[in-house]
Amino acid sequence: MSLILNNNINNLFKIGLWKIESSDNIDLQDLNLNKNQYATYKNINNYKRKIEWLTSRFLIKLVLNSNHLFNLLFTDKNGKLYFIDSTYNISISHSKYYIIVIISKQYQIGIDIEVINYNNKINSVKKFLNKYEFLMLKNINILHFYLYWTVKESIYKCYSNLIKSLKNDITLIKGNLSILGFINAKIENYNFYVKSYYIIFSDCIIALCINNYNYEKHL
Repeated sequence: MSLILNNNINNLFKIGLWKIESSDNIDLQDLNLNKNQYATYKNINNYKRKIEWLTSRFLIKLVLNSNHLFNLLFTDKNGKLYFIDSTYNISISHSKYYIIVIISKQYQIGIDIEVINYNNKINSVKKFLNKYEFLMLKNINILHFYLYWTVKESIYKCYSNLIKSLKNDITLIKGNLSILGFINAKIENYNFYVKSYYIIFSDCIIALCINNYNYEKHL
């Protein structure tokens, strides 16, 4: 099993990162799923997807370190995770062999991870960048492609009640590309700005958006 990260950050966030390997052997009975989660699992027909799902729940249980809280975890009709008593907020992301989860009691959060395929063509960038961003973000390369995609996904997850389209409802504000940083963005139609924090590894990018204007005082 490949638990890469399981940290409690300043008692504000619980975060876990897992790399799926062929040697992983997660027993369904060990998870002790509630009825909602078990029904969700039973509705998954694809074997690979079942492995991802089991691994994600195992990771969530490790991060929570509480059987009680884990039993309060439910999945809504759209597949979104939530705690039935609203005690915590949760965001999760999968990309190939990585799974990442973040949980917070104080803040609404959105997290995304994308594995970088350096052989990928970036033509699909048109699907999530708007005209303004195309003019601003010139000479886009493969790292920019994955960074902007991951950042937009994190913002969407954090503000899903306000955003319907990655392309039209979020406008990124140009920033310098570095290994660790943040990108500002505007939520269109609501005229306010948000940040997504990111880190770039050799094979993936992780982005995190936090829905709280006072968060920076903790940085």
